[in-house]
Amino acid sequence: MDTPLNYLIGNLDAHAKNIAFLMRGQKAAVAPFYDMLCVEAYLPRQTMAMSIAGENKPGWVEGAHWDAMAYEAGVAPRFVRSVLSRMSADLPEAISRVIGDERLTNEERVFLREKVLTVIDERRGFVADALKSRPSSINELLNSREFDPSVLARLSKLS
Repeated sequence: MDTPLNYLIGNLDAHAKNIAFLMRGQKAAVAPFYDMLCVEAYLPRQTMAMSIAGENKPGWVEGAHWDAMAYEAGVAPRFVRSVLSRMSADLPEAISRVIGDERLTNEERVFLREKVLTVIDERRGFVADALKSRPSSINELLNSREFDPSVLARLSKLS
């Protein structure tokens, strides 16, 4: 589930080409993540390359969008919401470890604190707001007016 992490870190350039597979004989496994960075620190207030249930503006992604994404991915909305919650809670400690890495220069630490951490804090706030709503059923999503018709068409095939 790289979408929640990409969202939380402000990776506006996340797209399907960032997912790779390792082949071991006839078995495929998802490769470690790569090309994941806080693009928003360099290009503030841009839209996301991949939308979440049709929404590509970071601050506009609501709980219903995460729920619709979950249904389209074939998982329960509660699962996606728990992943979002856990990742959001774990990010501050992870960022602190990165900022504390002795290999970083002072300029890199300042950039991380002033640019990257600002984006992550904002995104964590967006996620906290989105998670305040209760999970939506697929029928509630289908009756919602906030989705693009293409999202509704995909969801209707699942109901």
